[in-house]
Order: sequence, then C-alpha cells, then structure tokens
Amino acid sequence: MRILWFTNTPVLGKEKLLSVNYGGGWMESLQEEFEKTDHVQLGISFLWDESVNTFSLNNTHYFPIQNKISNNPLGRWINRLKHKIPDSTDILIQIDKIIRDFKPDLIHV
Repeated sequence: MRILWFTNTPVLGKEKLLSVNYGGGWMESLQEEFEKTDHVQLGISFLWDESVNTFSLNNTHYFPIQNKISNNPLGRWINRLKHKIPDSTDILIQIDKIIRDFKPDLIHV
C-alpha cells in the first residue's frame, strides 16, 4: 500500500534538511512504525521555504513543496489588512504533480 502523507513538517526528513525540530513527536513515532512494515510505502509531503529536490530516507519518500508565499509576519499582516489572499496556485500544481508521480492508494492530510 502506498500512503501519501501531507504534513506541516518534514517529520524525520528534518535530518537530511538539517532542520530544527518543529515538534509533532507523534508524527515521528507514526512514521517509525510505518517504516517497520514491508507492505507500506510512505511518502511525506510538506511546505518548505527553499527549493529542495525529492529525496528518500529509511524507505520513506519525501516531497518538499516550495512555498513561495511570504513567511514574513509583516507581509502577512499587510495582506490581511488589504484583504488579499495569497495565491496558492503554484502550491496546488506541485501537489497535483506529487500525487500523479507517487500514485498513492491513500492520502492523509
């Protein structure tokens, strides 16, 4: 079974990305359990500020989605004042490509 998991962190992929811990310890534990099984292929997709290629670690496939929407708190506040919703079209295109490439049996968001 192929499971594609959309998360808010790179979970255990943070090691490869040299990232700080964002929390979500339960997700790390769940990922470790999935990695113990032979019949599950796990794909994890998450927003990332930099362009990073797809990679694999410990039998898990990682699909970073480059987030071009500003993480600058001031920029987000100005957008709210202007009632402007950030354009997420590029993110949706990346998600569609990930789903088509990985061909999951189950998608968990």
